[in-house]
Amino acid sequence: MDSSSNAANDVESMSIKEMKALITKAGLSHTDCFEKSDLRQRAREALAKTASAETQLSESDEIEDSENDDAPPAKRAKADDAKKPHVY
Repeated sequence: MDSSSNAANDVESMSIKEMKALITKAGLSHTDCFEKSDLRQRAREALAKTASAETQLSESDEIEDSENDDAPPAKRAKADDAKKPHVY
């Protein structure tokens, strides 16, 4: 079973209150959703949006973590020195 099927099953088992909270948390609006089926569709969009955001966030973390790893030793040293206080 793929993740879209899992998301659909999750949405099907949610209450209206849970779906509205999910939609709002994802930064979407539910004010134009008049039927429960409309809420379910918007909740699926919210799940897709949050999954996409989490994927992008984890990819950016990986990039930040490896940013100085591939740098030449001189640049790594400067980055390390910037963190240390100056001693006179």
